[in-house]
Order: sequence, then structure tokens, then C-alpha cells
Amino acid sequence: MPPKDLAFLTERTRLPLHSGELTQAAAVMPLGATKVGNKQWQLVALCGVLKHQNLLVEKGRWVGNYRPQCLDTLPFEYVSVDGRGIIAFDRTSGLEVADTDQGVPFFTPQGEVHPEVKPYFTMLKRRYTAYKEVENILGLMEKLHLLVPWTRTWLDELGIEADIEGLYQLDEHVLASLSDIDFLALRTANALPLVFALKNSAHHLNALGRLSMLSGGRYRQDSTVLKFPVGK
Repeated sequence: MPPKDLAFLTERTRLPLHSGELTQAAAVMPLGATKVGNKQWQLVALCGVLKHQNLLVEKGRWVGNYRPQCLDTLPFEYVSVDGRGIIAFDRTSGLEVADTDQGVPFFTPQGEVHPEVKPYFTMLKRRYTAYKEVENILGLMEKLHLLVPWTRTWLDELGIEADIEGLYQLDEHVLASLSDIDFLALRTANALPLVFALKNSAHHLNALGRLSMLSGGRYRQDSTVLKFPVGK
């Protein structure tokens, strides 16, 4: 069963988001795009700027202003494999137990989904469509050259030695120069909410970087972070 104790996420800094979460997540968290297995696009909320440092999990509790819905079902995930939806378990979470007395089996001896697990499977299936919608939109954005690897511009201003490998951001210059036909393609695909969620969430990286500094993150001594008036 998905655990109430989220300590297993203390080193996971990127959490997946679906199309129904864009407004709430973008209001308080920096968002980015990444590829799963260098193949499938995924929208993620950033929970930290340093590798293996989730700043929004404290003593096993989520302390962020927005709680991504994937936390309701992790370490279960609904993934697409060759066009088929498959429910997977993240074995790197450390939550798999060999002793059946300590946990709940996925399936009954009759081969059916266990009654205590079934509600989570149902939830995953229902949300899969929304995750798939995001994947398709990001694929369209890639074709229109709207996604570019994250640069260190903001991070250098903060002096943070951040982990941005594999992260993509919106190229606002390309967005501004899109042809009417390409912009219409975005609108027809209902992509504009995601496009502007990426755009409008970018400034939250600044606050996340400062939070990292206050939490003992690595930063340069000449960083503008040191000029930040903490508590004001």
C-alpha cells in the first residue's frame, strides 16, 4: 500500500504531474520537462535543486504548499509500454517486503487484484489519461522546438551547484516567433495551459534555490543568495 511516511522520497527531487495539476503546481513550484528512459516525455515538479535533496519532505511528511497527486499512489506508477498501460512498482523505493505478514500482496491466491490494492490501481488508471495528455503535448512542443535544455542562468545568479541534467524548459523566444499555423496547433492540442505553466512557474526556482541554501546546500561565496534578507 502507498505509505503515509514519505521518507523514501527524501532523495527524489522530481515528481511527475498530470494535466489536471498545472495551475496549482505552477503557482508554487518550478516545473520542467524530462524524458523517461530517453523516450517518453514527462512533466515534473522540482522539489530540490541539488541531487538527492528533496526540500519538501521533512521527517517523512510533505511540507510543500502543493501536494502532487502522484504521492497518493507512489511507489506504484502507471506506465505506457508499446501503447499499453501497465501498473509498475518502483523497487528502488525500498518499500518492497519479502515477508507477506508485513505488507499487502498485489494479487490474491486466485490471481485477482487484492481488495486493498484495487482502489489504487483504479486511481492510477483514471489518472493515466491525464499523464498521457501531458506526454503528447510535450511531444508536440518538442516538434515545434519549444523545449530546450535548462541553462544555468538563474542558477548562476543564485550560486547554486544545481542538478539540472536532463531537464528542459520553455524556449520563450521560439514561442514568441511561432507561426500562426504552429500556434493554432498548440491551441488545438489544448497545449497552452501547459506552455504557460512552464513559463509562469520558472521564477519559483529562485525561492527553491534560497531554500536549498538555508538547508545547507552548496553555493558560491559571491552568490546573490547571501544578500537575500531572510525573514523579510
